[in-house]
Amino acid sequence: ALTTAIGVGLFYNPDRMDQQEVDRLGAEAVALTHGSPTAFLSAAVLTHIISRLVRFPRASFKKIVLEALEALKEQFGHQYSQAYDLAAMIRNVVTIAEAHAIRPVDVMERLQCTNAAQVLCGAIYACLVSGGDFDRAMVIAVNHSGRSAAVGAIAGAILGIRLGEEALPEFYIECLEPAETLRELA
Repeated sequence: ALTTAIGVGLFYNPDRMDQQEVDRLGAEAVALTHGSPTAFLSAAVLTHIISRLVRFPRASFKKIVLEALEALKEQFGHQYSQAYDLAAMIRNVVTIAEAHAIRPVDVMERLQCTNAAQVLCGAIYACLVSGGDFDRAMVIAVNHSGRSAAVGAIAGAILGIRLGEEALPEFYIECLEPAETLRELA
């Protein structure tokens, strides 16, 4: 369900809505099928990250993530205490990514990546530690015992926005059917 927030974040247009509105739409889109506050709050964070990356693709990813956490607490913290728990989880992942003291495979296993918050944390972690290397981020994002497809999809969307199509290794595309149609749609 968290991948729904990607599309909402891409939908953002600052001439038609403000950031809080698009963050709320991301949360509401996921809440339609997943009523857990952790799930829809994670969607609000992801929506914020995606919408900001679209507008500012060269901005510091860490800065955008931390901005999303402040926006989460400001917009949803008064109603959902889980907003503070989610913000703490993501902030912890940012700290771990900067420390480089633990192997990425061990971090991903510790995150478990079984619920929306953990999946989001895993994707953020993979993007932070990859150093802008799409292939390395995908290896980190999908090699664990949790919901690796979801982590990979979210990390791929984030890095796709940040790095562009040219960063995608050709071998990821050449095995797809029909690759040319998918390129055209993209």
